[in-house]
Amino acid sequence: MGIGHFIWYPKGIRESEKKFDESFPKLLSWMQERGVKIPVWLEKERSNPWKNRNQFNVAKNTKKMIELREFLLKTISFQVEFMKNRLQNALPSILKRLPASQHAHIQEQFQHVAHSPMGFYALMDYVNFKGEGIKISERYQGKGWGLLQVLQHMKSTQAGFTAIQDFSASAAYILEQRVALSPPSRGEKRWLAGWKKRLKTYTEEYKKYSLKNS
Repeated sequence: MGIGHFIWYPKGIRESEKKFDESFPKLLSWMQERGVKIPVWLEKERSNPWKNRNQFNVAKNTKKMIELREFLLKTISFQVEFMKNRLQNALPSILKRLPASQHAHIQEQFQHVAHSPMGFYALMDYVNFKGEGIKISERYQGKGWGLLQVLQHMKSTQAGFTAIQDFSASAAYILEQRVALSPPSRGEKRWLAGWKKRLKTYTEEYKKYSLKNS
């Protein structure tokens, strides 16, 4: 849901079955705390009312779906603020779960990206797209795919285009690894091309920024 790839589980899914961090209900609560009016039916029930993709597509012209689309269009700025807030908390949360010996590398790689043109966009998008990488359930065969794992795999030595390239390439490698380790029944390979297309926007946005400001 929304511009941040916010995950929303269907009604009836037990908490123990929610392998991936469910961020859409958190977004709704965050908006309400800031005085944003959400659709009445979402106030009463935070779970996704559509059980699968087919039900979701069939309902595309229903009152609920129209209200949901309009709500998401009107609250883009709040979605961005929510994403920014998540990123601000990401690095401290990551470092808290790592031995001190790993802190320097993670902080260095984070800063190289953050101090590059459009680097904040890349970091903010990825952490909301694939998470911080600290949740044990968000791993296959012990390997995660969040911001932590991308930073661990990076080897950049300075800020700038090379840092953005390294971040994008590292993310692509980490997501390829995720697909390779994923349960075959999930068929995750079908998503990989779309994920990589999203990662390419990091370098593309850098280039656009550089041309605009040259």
